[in-house]
Amino acid sequence: MKTIVRLIVTGLVPFLLNGTISCQTNAKQPLYTIPDTKVQTVESRYVENMVYKIDIAIPENYFRTEKCYPTLYILDAWSYFGFAVQAYRALRVFDEVPEMLIIGISHFGDSKDDVFYRARDYTPTEVDSSQWLPKTGGASEFQQFIEYELFPFIENNYRTTVGDRAIFGASAGGIFCTYLLFNHPGMFCRYIIGGPAGWYDNYIVLDYEKRYSELHDSLPARIFMTVGSTEHEMQIKGWASLKDSMISRDYDVLEMTAFKIEDEGHISQALIAFIKGLKAVFK
Repeated sequence: MKTIVRLIVTGLVPFLLNGTISCQTNAKQPLYTIPDTKVQTVESRYVENMVYKIDIAIPENYFRTEKCYPTLYILDAWSYFGFAVQAYRALRVFDEVPEMLIIGISHFGDSKDDVFYRARDYTPTEVDSSQWLPKTGGASEFQQFIEYELFPFIENNYRTTVGDRAIFGASAGGIFCTYLLFNHPGMFCRYIIGGPAGWYDNYIVLDYEKRYSELHDSLPARIFMTVGSTEHEMQIKGWASLKDSMISRDYDVLEMTAFKIEDEGHISQALIAFIKGLKAVFK
């Protein structure tokens, strides 16, 4: 039997090398696209020389009704938009989540550009990180882009429920979500946060939360926040410290679910967080 298998495999090699057996090329087959989505651009006057790539997914009944829809904004859309849209649509099969408009925010360019721009846009303070982050401290400008340019663009062109906005962010995107939560409350009312980089700049997010608590007794938001059990201990410590601090305040109105996802790492926990979080914050 081994001899026969060896002969079969050996016999196939010339055909594979000569191209007799081959895959179809992209020239012969259309590229796959996600139905009912479109790509638009929004130029910013707050973030210097930036034109953002905005991916938009339309709810399935959008053109059959006149109703307005809640919005879900996806950070790192270059990585998560396709996954988020298809996961949402799978959940819609049995009405596990409501219809919504999904908006992805990302940048034009290659992976190096993505690393540069997300490091700049998602971090609230400048740190000496030339070895691992090329530029930091642009969260304030990015926040202004979202609030004063992206929100009006979406809400003027699509039927949305103004004020019912959700955001998903993981890792650096997660720290940007917490920056918004405590420094710009009201921009979003629902947060899905996967593995936030709570350790960033000596756990500065804890300072933001403490300052917020000194001025507010309530935190009107639904929050779903996770970390993976196999992530770096600094990552877990940052997540746990923020979670514990928020619980200790006993904020009025706040609805928060926070837990560690066992046997999952930095990326895999974020995917699970999105699916579970989407159901939790829209329950």
